[in-house]
Amino acid sequence: MEVFVAQDRLSASLHLEARPIDNPPTEPVPVPESTENTETIPAMDGLETTKSDVRRLLVEQGVIFGIDDASLHQALAAWLESGQEKTTVIAQGIKERNGQNATIQLLFVPPPKLVVNAEKQVNHRNHNFVVNVLTGTPLAQMKHATPGTPGMDVLGQEIPPVAGVPLTVEITPLVKEDVHEELGITRYEAAQDGMLQEFSPSKILLTDHLEIRQNIDQTTGNIEAWGSLTITGNITPDWIVRARGDIQVTGGVESSYLEVGGNLMVQGGFFGRAEATEAKVGKKFESLFVQNAKLVVQGDTTIHDSVVNSHLYVDGNLSVTERHGSVLTSRLVASGDVNVRTLGSPNEQAVEVVAGSDPKIWQQIIRLKREQLQYRSLFLRGFLKQPKRPRPFPKTMHILRVRKIKSQRTAAIMERVLLRRQQAVINALKKSSQLPCVRVAQKTYRNTRITIGLYTLKVTEELSGGTFRPDLEQRKIIWSTQ
Repeated sequence: MEVFVAQDRLSASLHLEARPIDNPPTEPVPVPESTENTETIPAMDGLETTKSDVRRLLVEQGVIFGIDDASLHQALAAWLESGQEKTTVIAQGIKERNGQNATIQLLFVPPPKLVVNAEKQVNHRNHNFVVNVLTGTPLAQMKHATPGTPGMDVLGQEIPPVAGVPLTVEITPLVKEDVHEELGITRYEAAQDGMLQEFSPSKILLTDHLEIRQNIDQTTGNIEAWGSLTITGNITPDWIVRARGDIQVTGGVESSYLEVGGNLMVQGGFFGRAEATEAKVGKKFESLFVQNAKLVVQGDTTIHDSVVNSHLYVDGNLSVTERHGSVLTSRLVASGDVNVRTLGSPNEQAVEVVAGSDPKIWQQIIRLKREQLQYRSLFLRGFLKQPKRPRPFPKTMHILRVRKIKSQRTAAIMERVLLRRQQAVINALKKSSQLPCVRVAQKTYRNTRITIGLYTLKVTEELSGGTFRPDLEQRKIIWSTQ
């Protein structure tokens, strides 16, 4: 008989060679039900001696773990009974269990870049070029790597397992990492509103400042960003760009609509052609030039070159003093000071400059004046309109009378509202610690209208550089070269 230990040392086998049978047993040898108290099981002659020899061989081979006494007893009994050659596994080790690698499941599904309707048509204005993510949105869940379970060979030596490979996920501060060691998982979710910069099993990049390295055109569609944008290119005509933060454009903006919660900086021009370019800016605005545009800015505004055929409503100071610094055929309304190099042009194009007035109230005043004229015109048309018949029907006369009364009443109401808005401008000017002014560095041409508060001065002759200031006692605007 021989004892063989497997190469991986996870098992030991007993090899019994064939032998002649002298006295075959008349009864089968009982098999022990457990490995305990095997010495009390009755055995045929020579069985215990043989078992002792096997145990001696096991000790010589160093097998001390996982010995199965029941298998050993059954193998020896069958061998003593039949005498046939036999090989039996009598010791079994415990195989190690390697750890599992870390895995990640992406929970957020970004919308498709192109939106195709049921007719398989693509609306190029509704691309999901910028993917916005709401606060608290689940992004991914990672299952941790496990260390594994060690095993034991028949020689009594521990078999170390191969630990699972961990997974490293790159995240940004806008991604919340919630680790649950007891569950063996890590959850990732959006800590605040932001935009997806990259989304993959190895990178979950949520940012509040996104760079778009191309023009805004049919390949991007309209843009809505829950953060700041840097556009390396131009904003081509007829597109809408909205951002909660700042927008910086390295090129120009042409005939588009912009809504900016923060600052807007346009290194190129801000201009319109067939349609005016319009923008609402939450803080400061800066551009090379503004042409054929309408701007509503809630902060200081700096134009480096010129303003042409545009309307600017600025809740702060307005400066057009670099390069040409000219203002042509435009309306400038600012709650603070207005600084320019040149107002108007030699061909006497109309320019209106308003300083020291709330742009919102001034826009309401302009709208009320326009509607008031419309209702007065309607009143006159209804009053002077003559029926075609010599003697009109009573119903026709009633309609004309109602139209006349409504238009007259509406015009009167708007006039009272207009007076209240104008009085608010006067009160704000009186309470101001530092009176606003309009500074012109070089020339002011004819047909230029200067308004500070509600005091208006129409320039009737060409003036050199100077300052326009309000005189509250004389209730007018004075011009001085100082």
